[in-house]
Amino acid sequence: MILWTWQGEGHSLTQGSIDHAESPYRKDPKIMRAYCELEKRLDVKGIVWCCTRLDQWTRVASYQNVAWVLDLPSSKFLKIVDGEVWERIIERGRIPCRLESQWRSEDRERLGKEYLAEPAPSGGWWGALDADETTPDAARVVLLEHPINRRWVKKTKLCTVGDTPADIAELQL
Repeated sequence: MILWTWQGEGHSLTQGSIDHAESPYRKDPKIMRAYCELEKRLDVKGIVWCCTRLDQWTRVASYQNVAWVLDLPSSKFLKIVDGEVWERIIERGRIPCRLESQWRSEDRERLGKEYLAEPAPSGGWWGALDADETTPDAARVVLLEHPINRRWVKKTKLCTVGDTPADIAELQL
């Protein structure tokens, strides 16, 4: 399966270890706690987050990084998770793009508040993290254990802040 991931310049997916202190999210304690909890739940020391579609990626403002295109068998996945549920776990208050694009502009604020006010399912958001057949394709995120096998890397590209969708289109295999 073809996957895409974006990592900080100088970070290797195929060797070494993950240093959360280098994460662009390192100043957000909720995200950092959630990373640690996820690693504990999966019993791993490092996780690589991968998009299942090239158009899933949301650029981190002013963050230069390297796009990695991977091709590997699904048997090597740690887990497939629901990215929208992850956003609920880390409490960033993000509305999924797939929903916002369906809402009329005059209704977006009200509907966004209603979405964020929805209670967690029984078992909490952690219990709902695994993707299932009801998870929208745009929300599916594949988790891999770090480091990954070098043979899975098909392409890399340095991405900069000003890149447009056309600039990263070459990452489509």
